[in-house]
Amino acid sequence: MNYFQILKTHSVKLLSLLAVTFIASCSSQMKMKRVSLAGLAVQIPIPAAAATSTNIVVNNFGPLTDTNVLPILLTATMVSPVDIDLKWSTHIPDVDGYFVDFNFGSDRRFQILDIKYPNETTFHHPNLMPNTRFAYRIRPFFGKPSNVVSFATGDAADELSGDDGVRPGQVPAGAGGTNSMRNPLTREKSAPTDLTITRIGPRVADLNWKDNASDEDGYFLETSLGSDRDFHFFGLLKTNTTSFRASLLPTNTICYFRVRAYCEGSPSLAVELTTGNKLMTHPH
Repeated sequence: MNYFQILKTHSVKLLSLLAVTFIASCSSQMKMKRVSLAGLAVQIPIPAAAATSTNIVVNNFGPLTDTNVLPILLTATMVSPVDIDLKWSTHIPDVDGYFVDFNFGSDRRFQILDIKYPNETTFHHPNLMPNTRFAYRIRPFFGKPSNVVSFATGDAADELSGDDGVRPGQVPAGAGGTNSMRNPLTREKSAPTDLTITRIGPRVADLNWKDNASDEDGYFLETSLGSDRDFHFFGLLKTNTTSFRASLLPTNTICYFRVRAYCEGSPSLAVELTTGNKLMTHPH
């Protein structure tokens, strides 16, 4: 039985196991800093100092006897007033990884915090804004990665290594691949192939690949610095995407890339808690 069949079979049981979550209002917003990641302007939280506190466990289900009842069991623990640990267990066959999603403050829209692979079951979110609501969920994805390419960067100032207006290339709707990602028998064939990398500048490279999937939810890039292992999330792209310009790469580093077409599974139940006050230190 695959993941999608499990969800259909046990949808009634899911409703009976809704978690108890800690919900609190927030009175402050996290300050944001504007940075450029791979040529794309993004907003990231400006971290605050960490502190110590007792643990608070949210959404702690405990052991279940029916492993097919809830595919993902997510636990959030406050290990300090401004540090949160996530831990999950899953019963999803053939999963290729998980998106770690979060939102905070008054904004309820989830955004991707990181990606994790099937053998990873924890995430540490440190140095958070105090007295602020944070919510998390785990979202499974299915899809195999492409071949790996590498690029040795050089020295260049940021103004010479940024985005010059080139956007990800896409094939027209309906003109992509013919292999279904939702069919386990054709999932391997739906992976992107023929990934190439072209040097544009000391810290700028163009990536191009072949779209083989017919029903992907999107693409995302993964990168690893100095090694062709330990890949991390680099950028999320739309369906039918076949190219991307990576810019503002670190200087004098061998950067490894791969790309993945993916389809999403249903997310876990969200967990929600509110950070406390920072521990203030006073000079003696």
